[in-house]
Amino acid sequence: MAERLNSEKQGLKLAARDLVRSVGGQEAAAGFCRVSQQRLSEYGSVNADLFMPADVVMDLEAVTRGEPGAPHVTRYLARAAGFGLVALPELGAVSANWHDHIGGLAEEAGDITRKICVALADDGKVTGREVKAHGLIADAEQLLEIAVNLRAALAQAIDDPG
Repeated sequence: MAERLNSEKQGLKLAARDLVRSVGGQEAAAGFCRVSQQRLSEYGSVNADLFMPADVVMDLEAVTRGEPGAPHVTRYLARAAGFGLVALPELGAVSANWHDHIGGLAEEAGDITRKICVALADDGKVTGREVKAHGLIADAEQLLEIAVNLRAALAQAIDDPG
């Protein structure tokens, strides 16, 4: 039996287990990657000191793209390293309407700023209750999505010879 895994490594095991489940279980997942059902079981077991290789993660996360929680292992690793993930738009799928990008950015930034100011007004703090009541997490995520789309449009403009 392996030495007891620390909580971060146990979390990585759980992310691997969630990934395999989202593909349809160990048997189904084995059909999408180079390892056996038994090996996939070991990758998800906190009692085995064996971890899912990057190429297996890539193969399985490709199957779950767009599913809730996906990409399971990549998201876990990013969070463990202090990062968050934001889905990038498909190449060429971003609008070239600059007024929409600027307007959306200004509108969403103004909206979240207004809500934070309302939360600050009573005691100079933003509490968890206020974050929930005003939907600030959802607003911040929407602002990130708008910024990512703006960045994609800017990158697309660089590649456009016109």
